[in-house]
Amino acid sequence: MAGWSHHWLHLRVVTAMKGDGTPEATIVTLADTFSGTRDESFTEFARDLEASDPLGFGAGRYHF
Repeated sequence: MAGWSHHWLHLRVVTAMKGDGTPEATIVTLADTFSGTRDESFTEFARDLEASDPLGFGAGRYHF
């Protein structure tokens, strides 16, 4: 693919979830290619997961 760069590849892998099952009190642990391992609330995780392509490249977001 012409002009493709691995710098556009951003992966976030869920490695753990803990909490009481509510979005606010459930913590998702992620392995993130940009920031390393980090924790965030399920509320924040869900918001990011449902977001559209922020730069409008049409590449989209892919979830497996």
